Amino acid sequence: MRLDFRFLCFIFYFHGSVNCANILYLAGLASPSNGLWHFKLIEALASRGHNLTVLSVNKSKKPIRNTHVIDMQEVYSMVYENEEYGLDDLMKTDSFSEIHSTFECVYRFCEAIGKTDGFRTLLNYPDNFEFDLVMDDFTVASCLVGFLHKFNYPPLINVSPFKYIVPHAEMVGGHFYSSYIPRPTKPLNVNMTLMQRVENFVAVVYEVLYRKYIFQPRFDKLVSSLYNTKSLPSAFDLSQKGVLTFLNVHPAVDFPVPLPRSVIEVGGLQISDPKPIPSDLENFIRDSKKGSVLISFGTNANGDLFDDKKQQMIINVTKKFPEYNFLWKFEKDPSNGKVPNLLVKTWLPQNDILAHPKIKAFISHGGGLSTQEATWHGVPVVTIPFFLDQRTNAYNSIMAGVATHVDIKRMTTENLEGAVRAVLENSSYAERMKLRSFRFKSRPMKPLETALWWIDYVLEDPNPTHLRSPVIDLGYFKANSFDIILYGLTIVILLCCIIRYSVAFC
Repeated sequence: MRLDFRFLCFIFYFHGSVNCANILYLAGLASPSNGLWHFKLIEALASRGHNLTVLSVNKSKKPIRNTHVIDMQEVYSMVYENEEYGLDDLMKTDSFSEIHSTFECVYRFCEAIGKTDGFRTLLNYPDNFEFDLVMDDFTVASCLVGFLHKFNYPPLINVSPFKYIVPHAEMVGGHFYSSYIPRPTKPLNVNMTLMQRVENFVAVVYEVLYRKYIFQPRFDKLVSSLYNTKSLPSAFDLSQKGVLTFLNVHPAVDFPVPLPRSVIEVGGLQISDPKPIPSDLENFIRDSKKGSVLISFGTNANGDLFDDKKQQMIINVTKKFPEYNFLWKFEKDPSNGKVPNLLVKTWLPQNDILAHPKIKAFISHGGGLSTQEATWHGVPVVTIPFFLDQRTNAYNSIMAGVATHVDIKRMTTENLEGAVRAVLENSSYAERMKLRSFRFKSRPMKPLETALWWIDYVLEDPNPTHLRSPVIDLGYFKANSFDIILYGLTIVILLCCIIRYSVAFC
């Protein structure tokens, strides 16, 4: 294997395309859609001749050359089959419960990761094993970043298939201006009312304090136990050693936010050029009179979130549009699902179908990757969000005039039909989505090419200190001048006290 790798590097060297590197890729968040995003980048790195060791809770659907995948798929059964915790916990809408649930979710992932054979396999690698680069999924917090310490601190690139959130801002030394940047789980826009800004400000400050003083000490104790050492630095401090951070964001679909130089926008990285779809799907789409509609609610929101009643609502709506054909990705056969213009499959090639010219609408949960793919291919959306950033993605799309919305808890056949009819019969949705698609695609390089360019850069310059934000060293409170505000308030209070006692004395 070693000889093969050297020979491959020899070939690439004389083609002058890339310097082969030994890369450790860590992906510890249990989400199938996140896995698709990661493996898109992993496959691209392997195709350039790099040698990859991948520790992931997801498994690649196909073998990847130069890539050794150590999977930890047991994490799914350990976490999601636990009766004490499930997706319902992430569907909480108030900020404080959502903050607690999100951090608890990450903690449980890491508890499960430590029990997997895959984690122990990499932990048993010799400490002097040489990696030229470590890439780690930092979405809320990472327990796998401890391998950075084990392997003697090669350069680190943090990656996240998620949008810009408060932990990202802290980690990269950025700012999360609560006055106009809503937390990504709240359906708000940049023009918030006074009370919305108050709520957003309190939630942001609470999240910072909760992470730093409640979650992080508990999390660090867990991480130290996983690596069986007391000398391990804080996991958050290790993540802050990252020289670059790849975020799955773009201003065409996300809030425009100020980002440090070390943060690289790679929104839509997972989107490939469309491939031909299977003939049965092609015929079904082509045979529609007015067009077809894709229905898919992602990889995390499985069929369990749709009871028989909600399934029947969707079936009833498809009957209302006999001139359109509907393709539905669903994990089980819906009850009474035999409808001539409805095709149900347990899996559908979403990106390839959205690229089909006869697809006129997309009924979706509003997940980040699905929103990007619909935008890239110019398909307007009917959003039915469940949790986390799906609500914000849906709200952004509604405000952009490219989507309608149905509340999953208040969904009826009538309001779902109205939302679908609006998108299919009002051409403004498709026209605005074409503009959004143009803006999303208009960049110097495709997002995957951008990521690869910066990876090559870090391999040439492993310590790009000129990109590091000084806010990392200042910390959240100094960077936002809270210390100056407290200092000023203290002086004002002291002056008021002096004046009061002076007047009383006189």
